[in-house]
Amino acid sequence: MSTRTFLSSVTINYFGFTMALDYSIVLLTIEELWTSLGGSLMLYGFVFGIYALSQSVITPLLGYISDVRGIKFTMVLSLVLNALGNILYGFSFISDSANMILIGRFVSGLGAGSLVLGVVYLTNVSSRDMRGKVIAGFKLSQAIGYFGGPMIGMIFVTMKSPQKTSSTATKIFNMYTLPAWVALGNVIFIVIPAVKYCFKNPLSPHMALKYNHKEAKELVIHTIFLIPVLFLATMCYWIIASDLFTLAFGQYHLITSNKDLWKVYVSAGVTLVMSCLFIRVTIHRIRKMSSEIFTVLGLLIVSIGLMLFADFGIQDYRVSTAFYYSGVALIVSGGASFFTGIGTYYSRKVTDLSHQARNRRGFFLGLFTFAESFGRFVGPATSSLILFVEEKPKKTTTLFKCDLINLIPDGCHVRNLSVTIAFLCTVLVLLSACFVVYHRRYGKCQVDISLLSLEELPMPQPGEGRLSFREDNYVSDDLNAELNIELNPPRSRSVSHVSNNSMKNSQSSSLNNNTL
Repeated sequence: MSTRTFLSSVTINYFGFTMALDYSIVLLTIEELWTSLGGSLMLYGFVFGIYALSQSVITPLLGYISDVRGIKFTMVLSLVLNALGNILYGFSFISDSANMILIGRFVSGLGAGSLVLGVVYLTNVSSRDMRGKVIAGFKLSQAIGYFGGPMIGMIFVTMKSPQKTSSTATKIFNMYTLPAWVALGNVIFIVIPAVKYCFKNPLSPHMALKYNHKEAKELVIHTIFLIPVLFLATMCYWIIASDLFTLAFGQYHLITSNKDLWKVYVSAGVTLVMSCLFIRVTIHRIRKMSSEIFTVLGLLIVSIGLMLFADFGIQDYRVSTAFYYSGVALIVSGGASFFTGIGTYYSRKVTDLSHQARNRRGFFLGLFTFAESFGRFVGPATSSLILFVEEKPKKTTTLFKCDLINLIPDGCHVRNLSVTIAFLCTVLVLLSACFVVYHRRYGKCQVDISLLSLEELPMPQPGEGRLSFREDNYVSDDLNAELNIELNPPRSRSVSHVSNNSMKNSQSSSLNNNTL
């Protein structure tokens, strides 16, 4: 690996870390900031998910822009959007406007839609066999960001809350807004310079061919099937994952003060990082069906974890606590397995069908990522409508009061929890069965040719360079010359079963004897 390639890989992984950090760093304080500015708790699920909504809106567009203008340009554009959103969020308290929170998070999410660029880059530069490893590494970078955000946020939780009579500086820089300013500083002083000076756009053979939707039917069909699978699984996952605080407080009574918030975020964060690290080490060692195995296994593990959250009426505090942490561990690790597996699966599909995706890899990967982002919006929004913390009907004395504001959980429980868990488990099991049937019947690669990623092209032997140069008609008087370039990349796959149309398109797009 060259130094430039190494620096580009480090940059793209730090980019993924940054976008995940931007999402998670405000999680500890955004709800309190929202309510302090007059926001309704009924709408908090929408506030939580609006970041993912804007991601889903912009992701296909950013994928398309990366096809047209390059990944580097698109990364810088998205970072500017993300920085602007954090600035708006940072001024939300001094402006005394809950709407500023919504606008700031929406604009930041537009910038974070560029997470798809990491998958596009890795698809273009990695071999098919190593695809799972590099995508798992990218997911690990995001996991560290998701874990690191609340850890940084906990530093500011202990600060004194700003008041309407506080100084201007305190209204701008306080426990609510400092996380956004930290994320902004990271983008301006680290990420943008790294992208500008360390990142290099990859060059891939598929960029030479123009996309034609009439010849991309197989890839379109795969995309149409996998998008709803990813959306439904993501929605089910985030209905519970976004409401871990509600479960820890209302159902398991683990939180009695702000200092107990680590029980929610640290347990989930540590599990996520360790799971992604394990997947990163193992996924490329399973040569056959690695992505398929991790996809199905992830769905089933999440289902088991959800079952542990059902209301079994357990009275023993230690047993119920063990159920909570076991459920968190299974759900988070299963989610890491599923998202890495299905992401690798589709990325390989794009590689296998590169003669169909051609110069629209970014757009197709953007469409696929749209499903995940939209599910991450619908999940929390749905959760806020169906799961409620309320006082237990039988606990009417003041000894068992349920107070969400003052964090008194003794008389609380979560309404509709068991019904929701049963429904989610059913959906996830059905999705895993559908995926297995789909892969066995239609998912296996049936093509004999594809435009491979750059790393898959074999290096030429001495004297066998792919570029041949020939000077003709040299005129010494006016120093004119013609330079003929012949580009004949060797193929690593059989072409015996390629249709006549595909062969004609491939031949018409090759660069043979072009005069410069």
